[in-house]
Amino acid sequence: MHSPYPVRATAPMVEVEKVVAPDAELKSGRKLEIASNLRATLSDKSWLIVPRGSSIKIENEAGVGANGIELNFHVSCDFLQLEVVQQLLKGMQPTGLSNDDAETVLRLLNLLGTLVWMDQPELRNLVLLNPRRVAVAMASLMTICFGQENFEHRDMMMIERKITEHRSDLLRFQSTGIATRKLIRGLWKEEFPEESQQELIRQILLEKHLMFERLVQDEFVLPSCLPVAHSAEEVVREAGKLDVGGLLSPNFFPALAQKMYSCQIKNDSESTWKPGPPQVFRNRGHFHAGTCSVSISVFPVSLCRSSKSVLRIVVQGGNELKYEEVAQKVKHLLENDIFGFNPGCETDPASIFQLKAIPITSTLSIPITSTLCMNVGCKQTCSLCRLRALLEERFLPDLDSALRSVVQSAAIFGRHTRPAGSFRFKAMKYPGDVDLEEYLAIDANSRDEALTELCRTIQTQYGNTEYGNIAGAGGVEVFFGGFKAGFEPASECSGAKKEYLSWTQQDISCSSTEALKKALGEGHHTWTAKLDLFAKVKLFEDSKETRRYFEVTNVLRAGWFKGAQPIQPISDEKDFLQSVEKNLEKFSGEEPNAMKYVKRLWERSAYLAERGFDLEWNLSILEALRPLLGHWVAELNQVAAHVETIINMMQSSHELFEHARADLPILRQNLSRLKSRLHNIDESEKQAAEDGRDSIAKAMEYIPELLPESPPEAPKEKDMLRTVLHKAQLLLESCVETVLIGKLGSFEVPVAKPLGKLWTFPSDHPPIAAMLKLGENSIKVASWNVLNRNYYKYIDKDTQGLKGSEITMQHEAGTRESKIIEKIEEMLQNDFRILCLQECWPELLQQLREALEERQPEVQMRCSGEDKNQEAILFHSDHVYFRECIHFHRAFRENSKKVVTEAHFQHAGMGLLRVVTTHLPGAPFGRARKEFADCIAGIVKGEKLPTVLLADLNFPEKAIQPLLLDHDLDVSFVRTPYPTNICQGSLLPKRIDSIAVINHEVKGAKLQATALKAEDVLDGLREVVDLLKSRSAEPWTPTRYQSDKVVPSTAASKAAESPEIATVGPSAASSSAGLAAPASQPEGHLFLSGCFESDHIFTAEQIMGYMRMVRARLVARGVPTFMVEARPGQSFAEPSRQGLLRAKGMVAFCTAEYGAYTGVGYDTFHELEFAHDTRLPLFPIRLCEAWPPAPTDNERGTWQNKFVFKTGLVYIDDQRMENAEGAADQIADSVSRLGLFSD
Repeated sequence: MHSPYPVRATAPMVEVEKVVAPDAELKSGRKLEIASNLRATLSDKSWLIVPRGSSIKIENEAGVGANGIELNFHVSCDFLQLEVVQQLLKGMQPTGLSNDDAETVLRLLNLLGTLVWMDQPELRNLVLLNPRRVAVAMASLMTICFGQENFEHRDMMMIERKITEHRSDLLRFQSTGIATRKLIRGLWKEEFPEESQQELIRQILLEKHLMFERLVQDEFVLPSCLPVAHSAEEVVREAGKLDVGGLLSPNFFPALAQKMYSCQIKNDSESTWKPGPPQVFRNRGHFHAGTCSVSISVFPVSLCRSSKSVLRIVVQGGNELKYEEVAQKVKHLLENDIFGFNPGCETDPASIFQLKAIPITSTLSIPITSTLCMNVGCKQTCSLCRLRALLEERFLPDLDSALRSVVQSAAIFGRHTRPAGSFRFKAMKYPGDVDLEEYLAIDANSRDEALTELCRTIQTQYGNTEYGNIAGAGGVEVFFGGFKAGFEPASECSGAKKEYLSWTQQDISCSSTEALKKALGEGHHTWTAKLDLFAKVKLFEDSKETRRYFEVTNVLRAGWFKGAQPIQPISDEKDFLQSVEKNLEKFSGEEPNAMKYVKRLWERSAYLAERGFDLEWNLSILEALRPLLGHWVAELNQVAAHVETIINMMQSSHELFEHARADLPILRQNLSRLKSRLHNIDESEKQAAEDGRDSIAKAMEYIPELLPESPPEAPKEKDMLRTVLHKAQLLLESCVETVLIGKLGSFEVPVAKPLGKLWTFPSDHPPIAAMLKLGENSIKVASWNVLNRNYYKYIDKDTQGLKGSEITMQHEAGTRESKIIEKIEEMLQNDFRILCLQECWPELLQQLREALEERQPEVQMRCSGEDKNQEAILFHSDHVYFRECIHFHRAFRENSKKVVTEAHFQHAGMGLLRVVTTHLPGAPFGRARKEFADCIAGIVKGEKLPTVLLADLNFPEKAIQPLLLDHDLDVSFVRTPYPTNICQGSLLPKRIDSIAVINHEVKGAKLQATALKAEDVLDGLREVVDLLKSRSAEPWTPTRYQSDKVVPSTAASKAAESPEIATVGPSAASSSAGLAAPASQPEGHLFLSGCFESDHIFTAEQIMGYMRMVRARLVARGVPTFMVEARPGQSFAEPSRQGLLRAKGMVAFCTAEYGAYTGVGYDTFHELEFAHDTRLPLFPIRLCEAWPPAPTDNERGTWQNKFVFKTGLVYIDDQRMENAEGAADQIADSVSRLGLFSD
């Protein structure tokens, strides 16, 4: 219901005629819509008319008076129909107004802002009497964009509950400032239930430029919610600059987009194709029209602190002579239509706003490619500049000339196409393929006409059967790989999984237009179509690599428009965040792939950080991941991708088979070179490098060293070559998986939020399960690592972020065994016939045996021995018969107690079945994986039985499967759809529990297995695994970053004056400041100790900025200092020790959380402890309210602070962080008096 403003009737008592509702409905608090004019007589005998369309809220229970029903009520009258307003004005005394006069009055009141009435055909029937409702509507949008850091959690929950059906639209709005009509409708449905009300509010926001219509239908841009672009721009010819001072507002680029498209800036050679809607940020806009594109951005140019805003205008594409002409049109548009008071005004806007064009040769000493933060002296030390360095992008000029020619041939609009996906980031030093993306907008009268045009263009461009060595690619070998769009006919059936169509060149050129149109209309995943090519190129301009085949993929997204109408998508607009998050779940669960997971993590954090979301968290992830993307393991992954490309080419055609085969010597050459490099790896990676060399050597055994003069002709020989190459590919990927999982598990600082109390499951592994099927018979099986009680010490050390969880509570209460048994019994009651358990301890097994004997005597159990850590197999004897055949294979030389357990069963319908379970030793490198594969091969090659493996392999299956395939086993792993564990160090999710089937044909059928969903395994397990999945996307503290809230410009510029700061990474939450120093550091220094954790007063960025200001001043005073920023994923323990050992004094920046004991070592607690124990002179700066600091829920830290910061210890008081230089001067004076550095 509406607020009671502006009409409010709170008379002492009123008598209401019975025209609203029966007596029973007149309850206190009830809100009622008034269906017809209501006359209420007040107690003073005056009367009030409540018009139709308003509402009342009853304040007391209805009572019956002498003249009718008596009650108190509030009146809400925000919207009224025009005819109701006219009727009320016509009934005024002594003389009413005619309808025409009423409209005249409404126009006047509208101009005065008293009410809103828009005299437009579709809006004139509604009058808004309360303009403040516009602010309510706008505030609701602002709240969901910025509210996470400004509202209580419960308030945000209430707001987001309104739009639960539009989560993807919400994420898109929060990260781009683009709101869909569906999102707005869901958000406003309670405040403005009528569509006409919402439409009026929307139109008001549009007219007031608080909202702009996007070129895509039913999409709107809110300038105040636009993100700031932090990534670099392409370095190309600059057509002009325009100095606009500090004039720019958030509305600038949305308004510019509308003006540019309405003015139709274009070259003479106009085309009906227009590549997509503009990309608009708060500080940048990219616009396309006809055959050229225009980029306009704002960046700092001055070394002074109050930099002016300068627009950089860049024109690309089209005729070279048109650059300046188009730039002048844009400049004229800026000066007259954007900055002018009105289009075509006679007054020179350049004189009013001091606009002036800056010559290209002028002294712009700070280009946008090196400074983003407006703190022009920061020298890459602030968050924005560090982000810029991480997210440096690739553009077409960065590519090798041959590859650029391929891009021109692969793309419909080559000049507007650019690298996409992870390939666009220069941090990806070893990309496996080339990803492109382009958006096509077609001028057409209907969707059908647009599809016809799109179909015709694709047939013309890609249907040419002479695609190899095309002239358009500069003589480069380019071959068609495939075109994907539309669904297979069988997948259109209800409930069937969608299978997408793949088109050959012949299919495209020979198929009917209608068939291709239908496929394009159906699309492919989140785009319209996907084109794959194979091209023999180098990737980069400066590369010394030999040309070889890469797969080049161009993703096409298309829309259509008619005249000036908005663009309507032919296929759904791509939701980037939702797509990436689905892939994160996929590559950590259903299809484990560490390299793809790392790349998707990078893309997600890059996208969010560029838009200011959770900046510090995403920056930390990017800095932790970047070393992995330039690591030798990334190069090995690139070589594995080359093998995959060769295999794909061999499968395409006989001609491509020959070209692919010719790449094999280059493949061997690249592997040999990489293998040689791995002999010179640092000692810390010696084991990983040895594993890499072994994998390369084994893979090279499958790659022919010398090619026969005549190529293989028989299909069998070709298949054999593809098979051995596939084994080589999997072996290389196995090494990549192993090394990367080890890297993710060795981060010094986590990049995901610990689960802690949120984890309510009794083990750190959820169970996994599958349905086994052989012929017409099936049974359910499951596997679960129950977490051995003897390994609880790792939970207590919080290596997985589970300390304080239910595991902790149950362990301390001694109830975890009973909880585990409850879960086991529940699974058995849910018709699981075979259940394998890992990490069992004798006491648990004894309690479980007693419970089964009492409650489920038909379930029997076999264990692997008497050790404190064993496996168990439970089976339902009424359904499967145990053949009294069980073997314990001691396969692991370095851990003789570990066994591989083999048991044989008989099922009435399925026949004989072998079950194998184990828990592999967890050392990342060594013999264990190969010994396990050898053991399994020996088992299954004995008695030929269909085999099911139910195990905790301690590695993703990608690290194990190639070793089994190397024994020529017919093995397939079940695609369990969720992660089952947490990486130590990074706290990211992974799946290391697996189910696999190893086959021998039985009566013409093979054993098959299908994964079960979490909710089909245990009640409540879905919520547990959802928590695991969320670790990929759960920041430490969710925030939306504001560029004006970074380090103040004075801090950045002053800190930058000191060249000695040892920057190893960002300030991670809960990280300490005093870490590594550069080699040039003097023998003694002041150690700067501070906690970079946001508290209830200051943000982490503010704390860091203050420390830098103090440090800069100390350095200026000649005091040597030591300070560093800790990055996730990098070790800082050793340099921190060295810094403390060489310290001659310590400055303690005492924020509210200073001195907290975190248990990770080398936090401010240990720094303060060291300073006190070694009697270092201590210089505290008080930056908190309470003294001494009392860290939240940290008794040990609070106690030490009270002990060290005794009453007599003098501190410097700067609680508002207003006098950093003054604090530094006091410290410098004290240092001088003490003579700490007099030598």
